[in-house]
Amino acid sequence: MIGRFIVSRLSGIRVYPQVLPQDVTLPAVTYNQISRSALHAFGGDRSTRNRVQIDVWAEGYSEVRSLAAEVKERLSRYRGENVRDVFLTNEFEGFEDGTRRVTQEYIIYEEE
Repeated sequence: MIGRFIVSRLSGIRVYPQVLPQDVTLPAVTYNQISRSALHAFGGDRSTRNRVQIDVWAEGYSEVRSLAAEVKERLSRYRGENVRDVFLTNEFEGFEDGTRRVTQEYIIYEEE
């Protein structure tokens, strides 16, 4: 469910689960579900708390920052479908093998 949600919210952006494919065209985004835990409320309401890491990859610094801002705009505080809310909890920059990276961590609450 979370993968489909991320891909649909980031429509038009190259999005891949977990790792970038070999010889991928940048910019691109990868996602990884870090954890998923059930939340139970009185009255039988069930939802889950998902911790998700999004990595934004690009050749240049301005390009990676621009795409990271777009990803944040599309995901942060989104509500709809089965998604109750999305919170950006952490963001940091990196550089790996000549490629710029911005890592964002989100908490995504969803109904079951």
